[in-house]
Amino acid sequence: MTAAEITTIDADFGVIAFVLFIVFAFLFLGIWGVAQKSASKADVGNLEVKVALLESKMDTTDKRVVDVERAISHLPTKDHVHAIEVRVERIATALESVVRQTHLIYEFQMSEAKKRDEATT
Repeated sequence: MTAAEITTIDADFGVIAFVLFIVFAFLFLGIWGVAQKSASKADVGNLEVKVALLESKMDTTDKRVVDVERAISHLPTKDHVHAIEVRVERIATALESVVRQTHLIYEFQMSEAKKRDEATT
């Protein structure tokens, strides 16, 4: 090997070492930046506590929803309410008929009482 070839090899090694240094520097800065933005163990612990609290609240809410669904299942449906309305209307019509008949009986008895009073005087 000649001196020129050795100088070229030394120069190529220097360039490769510099490029590797730059690559590792950027890699280090990238990892360091990610580590700075990542959560600490305390942050993770706080989040675990919050998740446990939310799970507890969700369980409570689920139980309440089940209770409401159970209560609603006993309520009448739209068709049942309509049937009740029809029956109430029939009862109201029947009562109106009874009221009219009762009024007619009352009027008849009053007129008969008036005729008896006039006949006795």
